[in-house]
Amino acid sequence: MKKIYTTILTILTAGAMLSASAQQQPNNGGFENWDANNEPTNWNNMTTGNLCFLCGFGSSQRVFQDATEFHGGTKSARIESTNAAGTLVNGTMTTGQINAPSTTPSEGFSQTKRSDANFNHPFTEMPDSLVFYAKYTVTDATDSASVSVILHDDNDHRDPGGVATQVIATAKKRFQTGGTAEWVRISVPFDYYSGTSQNGIAYALMTFTSSYTPGAGNQTAKLWVDDFEFIYNPVNPTSVQELANEVAVYPNPTNDGRVAVVLGNEMRSGMATVLNMMGQTVGNFNFVNSMNVNVEINQPAGMYFINVRTQDGQQTTVRVIKN
Repeated sequence: MKKIYTTILTILTAGAMLSASAQQQPNNGGFENWDANNEPTNWNNMTTGNLCFLCGFGSSQRVFQDATEFHGGTKSARIESTNAAGTLVNGTMTTGQINAPSTTPSEGFSQTKRSDANFNHPFTEMPDSLVFYAKYTVTDATDSASVSVILHDDNDHRDPGGVATQVIATAKKRFQTGGTAEWVRISVPFDYYSGTSQNGIAYALMTFTSSYTPGAGNQTAKLWVDDFEFIYNPVNPTSVQELANEVAVYPNPTNDGRVAVVLGNEMRSGMATVLNMMGQTVGNFNFVNSMNVNVEINQPAGMYFINVRTQDGQQTTVRVIKN
């Protein structure tokens, strides 16, 4: 069963302040749980992929449960590349679904499939970075492993080849570990400048590969992955108070629902979320390297709250009246 972590939003009365309490993590990031298809729960490989007719003949299990090599717990995920009919088959593990529309490796991709809970990872938070432990067999220039995490809006986003306007943030890295003697800690920051979507984060599309170039690389490449998690910088209460003193909204009240949220004297990046009196999200607006953000409340007249959260973890909430 897919685990869904939700953010709990609580509206307070006097100051109309909103606090968000949740720090979502990758589902089954320790790879301790495996399903009947011999896939790590919440993750998929090519055996459950959407493959072309000829591709199906070359498909094979490329992600394995490993109870002898692990960093924490009792298991890790081992991802292997191989050769099929003279073509490298990249070992891939993803929270989406693997798609191979033809036998041309470069046309393959992983994709969030919103209609099937087995092939999507609901996600709404803004982590600062990702961290995991890895072992990788290749030590020369013949290949590298890779990790890709894309935080995207409510669309069936694909990687690679996805629509840029669906992306809010990315964390991507090609890496080696110097062989398999020791586990190596890999850290990758999220880039919130990479996306252009003006909508809120809805899903995380996460993919590990043992060979980063489709159809090319080292066919003996093996990658072990364990203890995958997201890192959130702690919020400094002083910083939150300073942000509260700087953020302003005008006009307030607003007649047409359009307001400008002034972020202060510093360039900031993050998200402004509009909530109604029930605490339901009715709008999300990203801002990148900006001193203000234009917000439009396309809702009936009434009281609303705009929660402003910056990439470095500061947040505050302002009250808005729509006439």
